[in-house]
Parts: sequence; structure tokens; C-alpha cells
Amino acid sequence: MNLLALSWKYIRSKPLSNFLNVVLIALGVGLTSLLLLLNSQFRDRLYKNIEPIHLVVSAKGSPLQMILSSVYHIDIPTGNISMEKSYLLTKNPYIEKAIPLALGDSYKTHRIVGTTLDYIDLYGATMKEGKRFEKDMEIVAGARVAEKLKLKLGDTFYGAHGLVADDNMHAHKEYAYKVVGILKPTGTVLDVLLLTNVSSVWRVHAEHDHEEEEEHEHDPNDSTHTHDHSNDGHDHAGHDHSHDGHDHAHPTTNTDTLAPISPEGQEITAYLVVYKRDGTGNVSAMADQMVPKIIADNSEEMGVARPVRELQRLIDMTGVGSQMLQILAFVIIGISALSVFVSLLNSLKERRYELAIMRSMGASRGQIFALIICEGLWLSSIGILVGALLSHVGMSIVGVFLEEAYHYDFKGAIFLIEELWLWLVILFVGFFSALLPAIQAYKTDISETLSQG
Repeated sequence: MNLLALSWKYIRSKPLSNFLNVVLIALGVGLTSLLLLLNSQFRDRLYKNIEPIHLVVSAKGSPLQMILSSVYHIDIPTGNISMEKSYLLTKNPYIEKAIPLALGDSYKTHRIVGTTLDYIDLYGATMKEGKRFEKDMEIVAGARVAEKLKLKLGDTFYGAHGLVADDNMHAHKEYAYKVVGILKPTGTVLDVLLLTNVSSVWRVHAEHDHEEEEEHEHDPNDSTHTHDHSNDGHDHAGHDHSHDGHDHAHPTTNTDTLAPISPEGQEITAYLVVYKRDGTGNVSAMADQMVPKIIADNSEEMGVARPVRELQRLIDMTGVGSQMLQILAFVIIGISALSVFVSLLNSLKERRYELAIMRSMGASRGQIFALIICEGLWLSSIGILVGALLSHVGMSIVGVFLEEAYHYDFKGAIFLIEELWLWLVILFVGFFSALLPAIQAYKTDISETLSQG
């Protein structure tokens, strides 16, 4: 007797009620799996980006905003800080590296970051093509931004002020950036950034400020172009410096002959701080206490944020909604288990005579028991298959919108070990839902049932 085939035929004979059971199981599995996929990929990207960074120093403001703008590059900075106080970081005995970030420009919503080569080394990035930036206006493109914008070595473009989508607004057309290198994928924020040296950002902003001063001199009553590039919390670091259209720019200045820019009087958006380690490779607890204290005692404009602490706050704030959805998924799974139980119990009452005939034709009690169990496992298995398909297709669709918003790659074509545990749980749910009806079928009295029939 082929119990799997028999149980499948019976399930097919009751399409409406069993369809409802499968839908409920699939909804519970799909919602739970989707949450697992989202949480796993979000956490992986969030933690991977902050792992090498111990402290972020920027203009005073919200610590969470400092992290989002300077580590993840998905928010506007809290402002700029003057280079005059940089010695607090570069000469600090507890600090191994203080990596500067000069923000303010973007190209097609992808941020242009003025920094040093230490920023590339921070995430262990290596070159796929070309070389690292050496001169002003040279760009090293992250793997994903190069792929998305189809950037190649030698391409040139203009930056735009901020991160707005309209690349025809506030374009800096005096100087064009030139792509000299493309990084290999790292799975970090570097993949979606355009990297150059700090003086490139200073140079473009200095020209932008000069042009604005001339505009105001010609039209003193015009107040529509007022831009304060001091510590006003506005993203010079966060409006877009776009280029004019979809074709690449043509430089109006020979960048090979640009005079160097003095750091005196200039500003930096943020510093990414890496503490020194002892001989055992551990960071001194004293460093985490003393560095923020030294900064607070010697500068009124500089604020600090600890990435690990702020990320945990962010997860705590967003975790409530995720937990509610998980609870909803478990409720749906519980309802589906009850539905399967009621369905099998009702079908047992309808099939008592049929099962008694099977017994009289030689089927054992154990085979009747296994038949009912198989029906519960069939329903669970189909629900798992449909739910897994829904969750992974849904993750692929959601990933498109998340990539547009955060420039990160979210994939649906990955499978987690947690999903396997979920599937096992659902199989047990199907088994236990069918257990009581199977026991009743096992105890069916042949002669009594046939006599009643």
C-alpha cells in the first residue's frame, strides 16, 4: 500500500478546505522567512560597516545622525568641524588612525567622499581596475556604483551639491572628476561610494562659494541662493552636485596643473577613529573613556558617537515592529495548525466507514495511523514550499526598493540555516496536528463501524 499516494489523492479530493490550510501555513512560513532574510541582511551590512570603527567625531548633534551620515552615508551630516582642532585626534596617544571625511557632493545620488587612502584600507578593499587616487579630482569608484552607473576608467563627470535626485541642480562645472580606479566588491559601504582626496572637495566647494558671492553681489535682493557652508547641519555633505545630463563631463580646467590647497581655514565633515591596540590585539578600555573626554574638554564644536552603541539603539527602535510581525507570523502558524487539526478530524468522521473497509481488506492499524499522519505532513510540506517561494520572491522585489533607498544589494536568492529550522518546526506542527485524528483512526473498531454503515 502506497500511503503517500493514497494520502495525496485524498488531499486532492478536498481542494477547497485543504487550499485554506495550505494558504495559512504558507502565510506563516512566508512572513517568518521574509523577516529572517531582511534581518539577516540588514544586520550583516550594518555590523560589517561599523566593525573597524571605534568612534565617529563630527559637529555636535544627534549621535545616531553622525553614524548614519558618516558611516552608512544615508543621512545628512550634523555640520562641519574646523581643521584647527584636528590635532586632538591626529596627535592623540590613544588613536591609531583618524580618517577624515569631507562630504558635500554626489553624482546621480551616490555620495562623493573626500578622504584618504586609509579609508580604502579600513575595509580591506583592493583594486579591480586602475589605481588609487593620487591627485585632485581623481575618483576611485566602488564596485556597485561603477556597475550601476556604467563608469569606466577615464570617464569624467561633474559633482552636484547634496544627495537630491535631480542631477541638473547646483552642478559644479568648473572642475570635473575623473575615474582612475574601480574597487572590487567588499560588501561594505565602499561599494556605493565615489572616493577622492579631501582637497578635491575643498577645491570644488571653494569655487562654489566664490560663484555664490558673485551672484549675491549682482543681485543683493535675491535671497533664494543663500548657502551657509559652516556648521549649520546642512549637507554639503548632503545636497547633490550633479552633472549636466547623462553624458560625461568635459573638464574646463587641466587638473594636472592645479595648485595644492592649504588645509588652513578648511573644514572636515567627520573623522572615523580607530583606537590603538595593545600587544594582545585588544583595544584599551581607557581609550574609550579618555578620547571622548579629551575632545569634550578641548572643543565646543566637536561631538562624538560610538557606532556600536548607536547601532544597538537603532536596532532596538526598529525591532519593535519586527517583533510584532514575528508574533503575527506565529499566530498565523498556530491558526494553521488548528485548521489542519479540525480538517483532519472532520474528515475522519466522514471516512470512518472507508477506513474500516481498508482494515477489512488487510490494512493494519499502523498503516491507517500513518495514512492520517501523511496527510498532515503533505499539507505542511506544500505550505512550506509555497511559503518559501513567496518569501524569497518577495525579498527579491523588496530588495529592488531597498537598493534604491539605501544603495545596498538585498538578495532573495539566498537561504539561511534558520529557515531550515523553521521548516522542521512546521513539519512538526503538521505532524502534531494530525496526531489525534491518527490515534482515533488507529483505534477504529472494524466490526462496529461496518455494522453502523
